Amino acid sequence: MLSVRANSHSVNFFWKGSAKAVPEAIEEIKVRYEAVAKFWAPYVEIKNPLLVIVGNLNEFEWSCEEKHKWFGPGWSQPDCLQVEKAGRTDGTMAGQSQIDTKNIDQYLVDSRARLDTVMFMPRIEHEYMHNVFHAMAKNYHDAMPCWMMESGAEYWGVVSSSGNNFDRFIALRNHQIQKGSPAMDNVPVSTWYDYLVRTDLHVLPGVRGQGDHCLSVRSEIYSHAILANEYLASKVGLKGYLELVKSAGIEGWPKAVEKSLKMTVKELYQEMAAYMKFHYELVMANPFAHRSLPRN
Repeated sequence: MLSVRANSHSVNFFWKGSAKAVPEAIEEIKVRYEAVAKFWAPYVEIKNPLLVIVGNLNEFEWSCEEKHKWFGPGWSQPDCLQVEKAGRTDGTMAGQSQIDTKNIDQYLVDSRARLDTVMFMPRIEHEYMHNVFHAMAKNYHDAMPCWMMESGAEYWGVVSSSGNNFDRFIALRNHQIQKGSPAMDNVPVSTWYDYLVRTDLHVLPGVRGQGDHCLSVRSEIYSHAILANEYLASKVGLKGYLELVKSAGIEGWPKAVEKSLKMTVKELYQEMAAYMKFHYELVMANPFAHRSLPRN
């Protein structure tokens, strides 16, 4: 959090709003992209052009059309609407996709104020983190454990969006952990270990959906595993974390862990499980930390 931000960045941004998009929301999203790009500039270079599109509520069809236009006729995602609408009962959306040569981030919001809700506080930074992962390993969807891919984006999104405001960091971190699924109250360390194995999909293959290799565990990989990423960051640091992603893309996750941490995946998950259990119980015993956060 206290890392010095760069004064500039080299990301090639493109911007597009729908006819119904709120101009003030687009401007705020631009400001936050500039900030997060400067946060990551000292550590990673994002070479692909990045299109950021912003629409209003429920403009899922427009969002999918823009994605197909950006990636070109050789790219297809027949289940685009299904994926983007999944769980979006309020009509909002935040998502991203990358191919070898182009990236896109997509948002559907109805107001500038929406971006100050607890859902969207770290959301721009979360989606940007997927572009960081892609820059480190273009095959990151296959190379990284599912728990690391999504809750890693969530963890670093919370870190990079908090600036040097530690109270904000703790509030966002704890809120995400407390609202997570499945409930992990009073479970042994072995249950936390099983959670990491189940949401890895390298150790225990799951049902993989079109365009979403983590479909079978998606509901479980945004919350509790923030603590797993926090543990990794404490062990290897920010640069070491990125190198772990890069190494996983080249050698696979088990070898990357052995190379970076000098232990097996099983040994890592056993240590990580104990850390997660301790901090989860600490967070659950102190619910006050996020009461000041605006609701969705």
